[in-house]
Amino acid sequence: MNIRITLATLTLIVAGLQIVNAQKVVVKLKNNNTLEYDLSQVDCIMFEEAEEQQGNEDPVVRFSDLDTTVYVNNLELGDYTTSITYKARNARKKGFVTVMDSVLVYSVNYQEFSFSYELEYEVTIYDDGITRQVMPYHPIVNIRGGSNGSYQLPTDDDGKFVYARKNLQYTIWFTCNGKEYQANANVKIRKKLDRVNGPYVVKSRVLDEALECGSRIMSSIYVERTWSNGVTEKEAVTLPLNCEFSDHEADRTPHDVGGADIRILSSYLEDVEVRSGRSSYKFINYKRIHMNWVVKYNYNLTLEIPLYYDEAWYDDGYTVHKLPCYTYSHITNREPQITLTESNDSYEQFKLYQWVDCEIGNLQRSGGSLLIFRVRK
Repeated sequence: MNIRITLATLTLIVAGLQIVNAQKVVVKLKNNNTLEYDLSQVDCIMFEEAEEQQGNEDPVVRFSDLDTTVYVNNLELGDYTTSITYKARNARKKGFVTVMDSVLVYSVNYQEFSFSYELEYEVTIYDDGITRQVMPYHPIVNIRGGSNGSYQLPTDDDGKFVYARKNLQYTIWFTCNGKEYQANANVKIRKKLDRVNGPYVVKSRVLDEALECGSRIMSSIYVERTWSNGVTEKEAVTLPLNCEFSDHEADRTPHDVGGADIRILSSYLEDVEVRSGRSSYKFINYKRIHMNWVVKYNYNLTLEIPLYYDEAWYDDGYTVHKLPCYTYSHITNREPQITLTESNDSYEQFKLYQWVDCEIGNLQRSGGSLLIFRVRK
């Protein structure tokens, strides 16, 4: 059974602490007596001793609220992802004991910007060259976050340029040593509009929008704008928003399988990447979302069929509005077409071509890809 010496007891009676070797630790009391403990008892002793050095009875997590400014090309924030990483900061060593300032970095990642909370806590390590052991500590757990929303602000300038403004608020909650904490972020988002002496949009609204699906998919928006020089205008903007199967080079590397009785087990859409861009029209931003239709077969075979669709936003600094667009729906697989292409004494080689069909508005689209597999004799 380990003997636990509390911090209060250490303050009263401990005059010194010495690591004798990898098996023994000696605590010297203020009355000049000594106590010896096995290494199995050193965790509690050393952890409390490290706490005494810092003058804190409970492990402390250190953090601060965030207040930051970011500059973007598009005030449409879109979705975000979060990630957690760890890093070490400062280290204080005394004898065989190292107290490490560890940092949990909680990052919130939007398409055009990101911000991070840094939650600092301490980890104590005993290392005498023979035995290395991390002392008990209270980790940061149950971390979660969420956006409290964003809101538009009036335009502002820095003396040279005028900026459209939006504020984003985000909060995280986490637990350390049984206590729940909260950290807040206020992110000031800025988009450059024009020079101070140039006209810029002070008010606007969307009057109408439409999506036509003929031989091409055309998206349009009808907008009324008021400029800083008092001019009011109405304008219709129309642009193509594609939704297509991608041209690609099929994988022609033969895959060895146990038989030619190939069948589909499952299929699903998988995100690949998002590419941002700007149109020739000043107030239109767009992005192209690349995806794969993944088809899983028996014998651990997988085929990917690439496709993409476009999204666009109208953004004049006052109004941010997503243009109507289509995405893929009702994707279905046809039966795989399998053809014998080669046969010899060692194997038979087959070509598998997979067609898929989907609906895009009132249009029907088809695409596919192939793979090569071999059956050893």
